[in-house]
Amino acid sequence: MKKSLLTGTLTVAALGIALGGACMATGNCQNKITPASAPVARVSVASAQDSKTKSAPQEIRWHTSLESALKESKRTGKPVFADFYATWCPPCQMLEKQTYPDAKVIAESQKWVMLKIDTDKQTDLAVQYSISSLPTLAVLRSDGKPVTGVGGFLDAEQFVEFLREAKKKLPAKK
Repeated sequence: MKKSLLTGTLTVAALGIALGGACMATGNCQNKITPASAPVARVSVASAQDSKTKSAPQEIRWHTSLESALKESKRTGKPVFADFYATWCPPCQMLEKQTYPDAKVIAESQKWVMLKIDTDKQTDLAVQYSISSLPTLAVLRSDGKPVTGVGGFLDAEQFVEFLREAKKKLPAKK
């Protein structure tokens, strides 16, 4: 038992070192994730000018509370996309820096209730949804039940395709 625990700990440490090296090699080490306590995480960041001209939003509107996301999902009929992440996770940072700012991703996000769950701050949800790797990208029904998910980084094209395919797996609207 002690040997397997030590081996597991060393494996996790080695993985952390490898990811850190990849982070340094690619230059994707900056944390661009908006803290859950920041007001911008709960509101649309489209400017007043955008609202008047009805132009497309410039960023994704994120919920940081499962409860508020499920409430909006029930109200709007939109499914929930959940990003289970951690601020220290290099692939999570790559999603934030490379994938989420893409215009195609922002446009597709308008069809979804977008949710970010910081697994270090909301460990109960990480346990509830059996999150074992980061990032985990999941699609949830309005009752919170998972439909499908994938682990790891997706570029913009892969991300949009994942959401479109996931939508096909959702129960038909009544």
